[in-house]
Amino acid sequence: MSGIRVRVLEQIAKVRYILEYKRRVQKVRDDKEEKYRIANIKLNRDSVDLSGKSAVHMLVSPLKYGSYENVNLLNYLADHQYNLNL
Repeated sequence: MSGIRVRVLEQIAKVRYILEYKRRVQKVRDDKEEKYRIANIKLNRDSVDLSGKSAVHMLVSPLKYGSYENVNLLNYLADHQYNLNL
């Protein structure tokens, strides 16, 4: 290969590296911004829908007939001060 072609290929490799690096940096920024937005969502933990169901009601009884037991999510709601007595 000629010296010019080798230098061009090296430059192409460098540009690819830079573009990939910028893409990774942007993804990290986007992830941090998304985590910040999620962490700062204001929730009304006492809210109910039009039929009077709270988040706890929806978790335990999401269907018209029957119920569903998800202890992990119920504990999560309790740990995050959701009203369990609505």
